[in-house]
Amino acid sequence: MNAQAERETDAGARGTALDADPRGAAHADGSAEPDGAHTIGRWLTDRAAASPDHPAIDDRGVTIGYADLEERACELAFALRRAGYGPGDRVATISGNSIDHVVAFFACAKSGVAFVPLSWRLTPRELADVLERSEPALVLVEDEYEGIAAEALDRTPGRPSVTVLGTTGVEASVPDRVGPAVPARAVRDDDALLVIYTSGSEAAPKGVVLTHGNCFWNNLALAGAQQLTADDVVLSMLPQFHVAAWNCQPLLAWWVGATVVLERSFQPRRVLQLLAERGSPR
Repeated sequence: MNAQAERETDAGARGTALDADPRGAAHADGSAEPDGAHTIGRWLTDRAAASPDHPAIDDRGVTIGYADLEERACELAFALRRAGYGPGDRVATISGNSIDHVVAFFACAKSGVAFVPLSWRLTPRELADVLERSEPALVLVEDEYEGIAAEALDRTPGRPSVTVLGTTGVEASVPDRVGPAVPARAVRDDDALLVIYTSGSEAAPKGVVLTHGNCFWNNLALAGAQQLTADDVVLSMLPQFHVAAWNCQPLLAWWVGATVVLERSFQPRRVLQLLAERGSPR
């Protein structure tokens, strides 16, 4: 195959991905295969329809409602598919807690891509090792961590595509996937949703894969023990490379339509201030 034919074939494959709605894959006959019943991207879609203006996130005073969060996540999911990413791919992030990071999470959930939040507390050598073993198709970096990310990526064989988080970064332009586009299909319950790396205190960090189904059933069980409602406010301070920053309260909060207050770290004075301002968050 000559170079021109390769370019045309690749463009055609990306066109197939482009035609897929992030809430269900589009087929050539025009029919749509719905995402799995237990996929997490559905939660945001349902909540945006039920309570579009209710605050989903309060990020240090900057708020975003459910409808706006859904719109940004869907647009980024659509862009990821247009750029050739899809089920089986992994998107790694190096970021603090933020609205932009949550947008990227839900975009990955809606496009069937596994979300791999990596620890910015690692040394560049340790981070490079995790990057090499996780083999992400794309790395998203918050500007605060561009230095450590650059050092780690310089040490990583087969350097993946890299761009910055946010509306002026990946949400404005997604780098094309290296290699053939992933065929578009609906997201399935057994697709990987999160890959969380262990701390590596006794051995090299290990990637723990959580599927959409894993997170659905975990949060269903959690809902029985902690009955959150849309009127609740959840304070989330754990770094989002930790599993509990997603799967122990925030995901449940977004499922029921509560508000998640994001903080970058635990600061006692700040927590007392938030308790005084917001009542007693969960």
